[in-house]
Amino acid sequence: MNRTSLICIVASITVLSTWALVRSAPEMNTGRASDITLSLARIDRIGLLVADMPETLTDTGITNDQIIENWTGRLAKIGIEVVAPDRKVPVLELRILSGTPPQLSDDVVLTTVTLTLRQPATIERVERTLIVPTYVHPVSQISKRDVLAASTARTLDNQMGRFLSNVRVANLVIPPKSRRAP
Repeated sequence: MNRTSLICIVASITVLSTWALVRSAPEMNTGRASDITLSLARIDRIGLLVADMPETLTDTGITNDQIIENWTGRLAKIGIEVVAPDRKVPVLELRILSGTPPQLSDDVVLTTVTLTLRQPATIERVERTLIVPTYVHPVSQISKRDVLAASTARTLDNQMGRFLSNVRVANLVIPPKSRRAP
């Protein structure tokens, strides 16, 4: 494995992560929730899509069905029902890219896990409701192949945890509407 290539990849991931943190820092320091977080308020139904898993991960035993089952349970615990995706409900999409860059040895895997929420939003200047991404959170990791399943499972858990935490904050700022008695 080329040490310089590995250092360049780690440096790139560090720069991207730092940029994301710095980008969100002004919103975090204002004492109020960001618009990105507030866009998650009052979600009570959600579509869940998991893109096809890369072969590097299916070889480790991680499956779309496992992720969907786990995440459906976690969403249900905070009162969000998972429904069939359509244009009327927010859709949470998980996309994972994974592979070994040619300049690295075969026992090193670079993985990017991106969680995106797309939902209907009214854009006043065009006077239309459009489906737009309101929450996008990518995370990259470099793992040895022998610990890829564990490190990816941890990243998936952290991704959903961060999303649920943001939903909770949004619902504290903009509480869910009370449901009417039947």
